Amino acid sequence: MGFKLRLEKLISKQKTNKNSIFNSLLWITPALVFVIIFSYFAFFSVAKSSTNEYESFWTYAFTFNNYELLFNDKSFLIALRNSLIFVVTVIPISLFFSMLISKYISNILNKQAFSFFQFIFFIPYVTSTLAVTMAFAIIFSPTGGIFNSILNLFGIDNINWFSKGWALVMILFFGFWTLMPFQILILTGSFVRINNKYYKAASIDGMSNFKQLFKITLPLVRQTMFYLITVGIIASFKIFPVGLFESYNQTTLIEAQTLVSYIFERLNGIDGIRDYRLSSAAAIILTLIVLVLTISNMIIAKKVKT
Repeated sequence: MGFKLRLEKLISKQKTNKNSIFNSLLWITPALVFVIIFSYFAFFSVAKSSTNEYESFWTYAFTFNNYELLFNDKSFLIALRNSLIFVVTVIPISLFFSMLISKYISNILNKQAFSFFQFIFFIPYVTSTLAVTMAFAIIFSPTGGIFNSILNLFGIDNINWFSKGWALVMILFFGFWTLMPFQILILTGSFVRINNKYYKAASIDGMSNFKQLFKITLPLVRQTMFYLITVGIIASFKIFPVGLFESYNQTTLIEAQTLVSYIFERLNGIDGIRDYRLSSAAAIILTLIVLVLTISNMIIAKKVKT
């Protein structure tokens, strides 16, 4: 009787587990369908178009000519250059200043002041990107802009921020403003969780605050830093300076385009050249660059952790 009872309980438990798995699959099926259609199938379509000799999706002939044409396109090379400059410039500089600001905020003992500073630095993160870009267009206006007015106080003439060279600098400033709020929020939380006993012991040993930063703070938050680098890489390659300039044609003329804006231009034929195959090839290149950099950063993070 005991064996029969245990067997019945085991069968009942298996049925319960099966019902639980079935119910779970039932709940996630709608989300899974959306992911398959709008992510995996979309990626397959883009990959197919990038290696297709024909414009039509239903007619296919494999070729690498689209990639050859892409790397012979001066506009794409400029967009690739700008995106890479954005990544290697904005990420380290924004992380440096975010770390200093976060460290200062985490040292504030007054809870109200702590919340106030968190609120101030987090506002840009929840503000509409289009609204921020329009504000930047006004701030960096060549005539009467706030930034030029500040420069005039130091005897520096007005700078045309919408010209070749300076336009990219303006986009870099926009990148700092975009990335830093999220970095400050995450780093502040990480700094607050560090036990003050480490700093007290270091102070007793005569260690300066500067050494404490590199000997205590950074080693304890290094995984957070690697996470922010990964997020920063993805966000940097997604930068789209819409709203900063009067039109997409102006963006190209002053060589301020990014990879995302190049894909958008080719997809919609903004400059009169509509080519789905080139836009697809550029999208695949963008995906591969982000994938390689992200995986490399994860590998480095694991090695540093061990």
